[in-house]
Amino acid sequence: MVKVSIIVPVYNKENYIKDCLDSLINQTLKEIEIICVDDKSTDHSLEIVEELKQVDKRIKLIKSPLNLGSSAARNLGLKEAKGEFIGFVDADDFVEPDFFEKLYKESNGYDCIKGEVWDYNSLTKKSSLNRASNLNKTIKDSNNPLYFYYGFTSAIYRKEFLDTNNISFPEEIIYNEDPYFSLMVATKLKNIKVVDNAKYFYREVLDSQCRVLTKEKGNIFYKGMTMMINYLNNLSSMTYEDKYILVYQMINQTFYTFEKGCLDDEEYKLLTNGFKALLKNDREVSEPKISIIIPIYNAEKYLRNTLAHLMFQSFYEIEIICVDDKSTDRSLEIVEELKQVD
Repeated sequence: MVKVSIIVPVYNKENYIKDCLDSLINQTLKEIEIICVDDKSTDHSLEIVEELKQVDKRIKLIKSPLNLGSSAARNLGLKEAKGEFIGFVDADDFVEPDFFEKLYKESNGYDCIKGEVWDYNSLTKKSSLNRASNLNKTIKDSNNPLYFYYGFTSAIYRKEFLDTNNISFPEEIIYNEDPYFSLMVATKLKNIKVVDNAKYFYREVLDSQCRVLTKEKGNIFYKGMTMMINYLNNLSSMTYEDKYILVYQMINQTFYTFEKGCLDDEEYKLLTNGFKALLKNDREVSEPKISIIIPIYNAEKYLRNTLAHLMFQSFYEIEIICVDDKSTDRSLEIVEELKQVD
């Protein structure tokens, strides 16, 4: 019986794919299958996979007829997977030898078992716990799967759970597709198990452009985030508090993308309006319990982030009083813009 099917989307990763697959071949959990989906690579990635396939028959190779993106590649792998659980590893990342064994050992009664994400610096060969994995403590303390928004590759998922809930990757999004997948998982999970010291290594590739934000990726990000907002809008059974958990994480990611210059003002405004609409509820504030006073002078670089975090406080019975001290930059304009939203 295949305990875990590990899906690896491959596109032009000739410098790293061998390290990735070696880490999977050498897993202490032997009852695995390694499904490599080549997304029409133009370098030597395919040759390396075919060579390793001769060494370990657990490696299966799917060749995409076109370059369709990692979402489509992962979905092709999902269709072929035979394992009780599904795992995902990116072709330039790797895992510790006992990663999948540690997760599988804790799987009884759970549909999702999550480990840790560690950043690995290719230059220094040093690793450190990724800040996104700090959510592990929050997930454990709250016992709430809705905090699982980052690090989808650090988990395994019961295949029956994914199939029953029709969970896959959005193929119309070729960048930042993983939060949508995580969002669907988190909203369907009844429970989640977090396992300490099960390490997935996210390689920081210094010469790679695939993890650099661009305006084109910003446009795709906007499309994906809009899809996530629409998805949550259709979940009528969710409480305000549960929606807040997800929206807070979504807007943090939106802030970051906007600050990097990858979203224009109109896209940012539309997303912010969407977040506010998600959290709109019948509990109107007639008399605020807390007044927050913010003196402002030429703070355009940080102001939008500061105000938005206040706007999305879980404690909603507040008023935000901005006092502009004759700013000469865009600070006043930013306040006026966000004032229309809240």
